[in-house]
Amino acid sequence: MRIDYVDGLLQTSLTLIYKGQALTIDKLVIDTGASHTFYLLLHQLLAKGH
Repeated sequence: MRIDYVDGLLQTSLTLIYKGQALTIDKLVIDTGASHTFYLLLHQLLAKGH
């Protein structure tokens, strides 16, 4: 699996095959679940009046 780091996001491609039909999704963003860290930091900054 190839994973690229593009504009701050992890991206890959995914190919799904069902009954002989293939569908490839390019530039699929991998969600690591780390966004909650950003919102926690933003909330703390706003609470301090920044």
